[in-house]
Amino acid sequence: MKIDILSMDMVLDYCDGAQLFVGRDSFGTSYLCLLFSDEPAAKYTAIRISKKRIDSFLAGTLDLREIFLNPENPQEYYDVLTESGSLILERSSLKSLPEERLPEAGYRIPSDKEESLTVRIPMRDHDFIHDLARKLGWVFL
Repeated sequence: MKIDILSMDMVLDYCDGAQLFVGRDSFGTSYLCLLFSDEPAAKYTAIRISKKRIDSFLAGTLDLREIFLNPENPQEYYDVLTESGSLILERSSLKSLPEERLPEAGYRIPSDKEESLTVRIPMRDHDFIHDLARKLGWVFL
């Protein structure tokens, strides 16, 4: 049963298509979406996730498998299906994820110190740049 349509907010892993991304529904709720099938169209397992938890994952302090095994809302999983270019969010009947839908243990977002960049931005442009940085998956302080 269709719940909502997601917009892709931040792509975290890409290889011939989004493998892992943060999506947002029409109410602004964030979902962490992990590809589990791409035949005939991309299908993702999704969980609701808070900004604090996304930030911990991006900082490398949380393992992706742990996030999916222990979502903030226990036993609440979603399926995201691609249909005509839209990301359709549906409630999953699963109460726990089978092994084939789980990422490998130890998966963390690589943090490469060589890619660190500091930019000073005028306050009038702060919100625009913050939104752009979030969509590109950059850390913005």
